[in-house]
Amino acid sequence: LMPAATQSHARVIDFQKDAGAVPNDFTLPTAWKNGGLMNATLASLAAGDTLFIPNATFHVMGGIAAHNLHGVTIQLDGTLHFSNDTKAWPRDSHGRVHECLYFYNASDITFTSSGTGTLNGNGNAWWGVPGIGYLVRGENRPRLMHIDGGSKRVLLEHWLLKDSPYW
Repeated sequence: LMPAATQSHARVIDFQKDAGAVPNDFTLPTAWKNGGLMNATLASLAAGDTLFIPNATFHVMGGIAAHNLHGVTIQLDGTLHFSNDTKAWPRDSHGRVHECLYFYNASDITFTSSGTGTLNGNGNAWWGVPGIGYLVRGENRPRLMHIDGGSKRVLLEHWLLKDSPYW
């Protein structure tokens, strides 16, 4: 019997096979479904776990948030392609849009890929016609990835951050 400190129950959770995410479908219902599955999967992670996003394109709605993740790996081998439907984007009670990906109070987190994983924020939908798009939305555009709230020891490697809606 191994001592409790060295026992491991680490899991690899495949976003498509285990969580049921649907690749290569760019409809709004699929974006909502995949975004909800991503939120649920992130909430289920425990120290030592790996969330594996395979080499496919997953259309997701923003508002993906994880709180208090510790000691996990997120391996993005494909693409998370955020919805370009700015009107359907989730908002708080004050009308502020939620971030694409938001991590709060995370520690010892590794964001990696076996090649180059891609976060595509569909920034053109948020920026719109030069000058006019900014006047319409101002600063109310989601960040592609926001890590906040005392997060520490975060490694981000081999990810392409593409077309952020904010900056």
